[in-house]
Amino acid sequence: MLSLRTKTNDELFRLWRAELALRYRSDRSLKEAERVMGKLETFLGGYPPSAELAKSYLSQFRGRKPNTIARYTILVGQFMKWYGEPLDIKIRQPRMLPQTTQPEDVAKIRDAMASRKSHKKKAQRDILLVDTARLTGLRRAELANLKIGQLDFANQVVVVRSGKGAR
Repeated sequence: MLSLRTKTNDELFRLWRAELALRYRSDRSLKEAERVMGKLETFLGGYPPSAELAKSYLSQFRGRKPNTIARYTILVGQFMKWYGEPLDIKIRQPRMLPQTTQPEDVAKIRDAMASRKSHKKKAQRDILLVDTARLTGLRRAELANLKIGQLDFANQVVVVRSGKGAR
């Protein structure tokens, strides 16, 4: 940590970019992190990083969406912790509800599947899988692992084995 404090901002951010390359697997996430950190580097100018300057940098994003603010705060917080001067702020990342598929979109998918030409004539099976997923809320893996013996048509029950968390 002490050796980082003797480095110039150019050297610091070059080292941090190398660290980011190890932390992020997605090219898109890596580019976004590098963009945000590049703005922090510009914001700092020649001044060494400090918690006060990092908070000042983050405060300019207060008009952004809550997820964006949380993402930027986490990223800058990781940098400051790596630098040896952790931030003392916590941002709660909002919980997002999953997006729903509109009924007209489901109808379009069903129509496309029904009109699809297949040498195996599996369209009815595929439509049944889409309807089962939509009406039961099963996850993809749960749906893929579903066996015919797990369907109780008389009682309209689907028994899911090995669901999320082996429940």
